Amino acid sequence: SDVNYGNLTVNYAFDWAVLTSATSIVEADNKLAVPLFLGNESSVLIAPSVFNTITTTDMFAQELRLASTLDGPVQFIAGLFYEDVERVTFGETLSNFQNNGLLYGSDGVLDYQQKAFFGEVSYQFNDVWALTLGGRHFDYDRIDTNQPRPSFFSGANPVQQPELDTGETGDLFKANLSFTPNDNTLLYAQVSHGCRLGLGPPLPPESCDANN
Repeated sequence: SDVNYGNLTVNYAFDWAVLTSATSIVEADNKLAVPLFLGNESSVLIAPSVFNTITTTDMFAQELRLASTLDGPVQFIAGLFYEDVERVTFGETLSNFQNNGLLYGSDGVLDYQQKAFFGEVSYQFNDVWALTLGGRHFDYDRIDTNQPRPSFFSGANPVQQPELDTGETGDLFKANLSFTPNDNTLLYAQVSHGCRLGLGPPLPPESCDANN
């Protein structure tokens, strides 16, 4: 694995808040080789094989955040977030079972963009009790493709798979109640809602058996 990270963070302080811009770039290359033995249904070893994958990932993320520095009991955070990711995977299984031929190969691409804005407000009731309420609105689009290449198992003209195209818009919420009776103790209760970017549902085949 070879991963390169780049980040630029810029802060600007107002009298009442701090504005932060965080820009991140990730470039990653991963190569995996797994030696294995090809066998039949009776678990009889036929030939040594190797499964190879090469994955390249490019990620870009930008966050803009404003955090208050007020003197009173109320503090807030508000921000914007953007993310763009592309991951390309090249996979193949080789074996001398077919004169060092390609048993199976496929090319996969994951491409998604995510936008969000978020914010939270906290209120300090006194020296020991504080309440924080927050929310996040997100919107993402994701496309997954995985196309087989001509090989021993998929044939000379493999069936091309449709793109898995999905996206969602939603809202996430958070509530936190904290209790700090002294400098060495923090007790809190928190309810938080999160999500992961879902994979698009595969389409059913054009024809299938009656019982499916």
